[in-house]
Amino acid sequence: MATSSPALSNGHLRIDTEHHLLDMMKTAVSRLNARNVDIQFDDDAVLLSGTVDCWHDKQRIQESVRGLTGSRFIENNLQVTGGYGHAW
Repeated sequence: MATSSPALSNGHLRIDTEHHLLDMMKTAVSRLNARNVDIQFDDDAVLLSGTVDCWHDKQRIQESVRGLTGSRFIENNLQVTGGYGHAW
């Protein structure tokens, strides 16, 4: 089981890479002002859930974590509560 802080084991520093990776994903999503988004992951998937205002936000959030997923696939379960996004 992963720990939330580094620990010394036999004089070596151990870093919880999964916790760090999750923090990086949450930071990436928070930069998009996405407040109702939850990120979880297991061995083979990154799970996105919550609500967003538009389809465009749903895609932006997915793409913001894509570079951090490694070999995990993204399961985007974000629910759109508004429309398709802004008219450009």
